[in-house]
Amino acid sequence: MWIYFTFLAASMQACRNALQSQLGKHVSIAGVVFARFSIAAPISVVYLIVIYMVWPPEDTFSLTRKFVAYVFGASVMQITATALMVRLFKLRSFAIGVGLAKSEAIFATILGIIFFGLNLSASGWAGVLIGGVAVFIMSRKNILGGFSPETLLVGLGWAAAPHLRLHHYGSAKQA
Repeated sequence: MWIYFTFLAASMQACRNALQSQLGKHVSIAGVVFARFSIAAPISVVYLIVIYMVWPPEDTFSLTRKFVAYVFGASVMQITATALMVRLFKLRSFAIGVGLAKSEAIFATILGIIFFGLNLSASGWAGVLIGGVAVFIMSRKNILGGFSPETLLVGLGWAAAPHLRLHHYGSAKQA
């Protein structure tokens, strides 16, 4: 069953990105981000209501300032990642930016080591290295075709933002 949901999620993400790319041709980055999250808000509310009806929470839940701060930080990272993705649509080559964003495993490793005390085994490092080489090989043609520093920074920022968001979500759960 989860395989079907995975395919559905991947298909929906591809459709969403295509729609955001088209919208980005006619609307500012802020307008595209607003459209995405204003559509997502009611869907999220319905999803939460269904989840709470099917699996009611067992513990009492309290909103602490620390929890709200972490959730706010995660939200800002999500919005930032979306804005950076829309900016990549507007640059010369979205393919280059996507290639850079796919370097997220490398970013996760670097951020994990620097901020979270991550220790990788030799096979973990091998996986990161193989992934990095694969990203380079896949995007090599595009890089030679006109690579700009702005594309580099936006693509790497897009790769980093989701991991910072996940850190905030994890910290919020512990707050």
